[in-house]
Amino acid sequence: MDSTELKIFIATAEEGSFAGAGRKLQISPASVTRAIAALEARLEVRLFTRTTRQCRLTLDGERFLERCAPLVSELEDAEDEIRTGRLGPNGALRVAAPLSFGRRQIAPLVTAFRRKYPQISVQLTLSDESDDLLWREYDCALRVGRPTKGEFITRRLLKARRVVCAAPLYLENRAAPQVPDDLAEHRGIVLIRDGQLLDQWMFEIDGVMRSVSVPATLASNSGEVTQSWALHGEGVVLKSIWDVQEDLAEGRLMELLPDYSVDNADIFLVYPARRYVPSRTRSFIDFLAEAFAGPAGRIG
Repeated sequence: MDSTELKIFIATAEEGSFAGAGRKLQISPASVTRAIAALEARLEVRLFTRTTRQCRLTLDGERFLERCAPLVSELEDAEDEIRTGRLGPNGALRVAAPLSFGRRQIAPLVTAFRRKYPQISVQLTLSDESDDLLWREYDCALRVGRPTKGEFITRRLLKARRVVCAAPLYLENRAAPQVPDDLAEHRGIVLIRDGQLLDQWMFEIDGVMRSVSVPATLASNSGEVTQSWALHGEGVVLKSIWDVQEDLAEGRLMELLPDYSVDNADIFLVYPARRYVPSRTRSFIDFLAEAFAGPAGRIG
């Protein structure tokens, strides 16, 4: 059986359309259509139900995907192992990271990594999406917090805390909160994740972690937008220290409630749990671990 057809089939199942599979594999949608048609003819079953813009796996398609995906993965691993022995780490590496952290911390490290491993190309995707399932399409990902589901290997890369802060402009005409419950009287700037307002902030109060409700005066799914609002004096925001350390140091923001611990914002390196991890992925993991070793691995 043609392994190329199998790779196209798997990509189509993952992307949900012929066009998406074509973009992922850098081939035309027509080539995807021909490959799927040839595979269905050979198997004498319908693998997908098609609509104008989408295609979904049939029951036969789901069974076939369950059996062939691990085999194709093993084949790709074997190919990579042979190439690595001859050429050293090479190929395309797909990495995901949170938007702000990725832009500030990871993007510069990617260029340094490329200088060390010029035969590896890197595709860096920045997103604040928190759905664990979305990380499956990447060779490795950086994310805030340890994944709660999925078969992943996790490695803490960076220890960091969160801080409650506001601009001096916002505090000119109102008293700063003295205890977490005072936040009920303030304008809260909160994140939206997976369609939900993150308006319950966790504080350690009398030795116990407790959630405090914050009025969601402004909300966005962009951490950079919430930070911008705070800088313009629109309210109180909860941010990772690596987002705001410069603003705090230069007085553009002021830390509030410093005597109360907030849940942390540790960064974890995440990659699929599989028997063989490609050398390009291992090389990147080791590179990041070295970059964040020692004092660099803790912020705030």
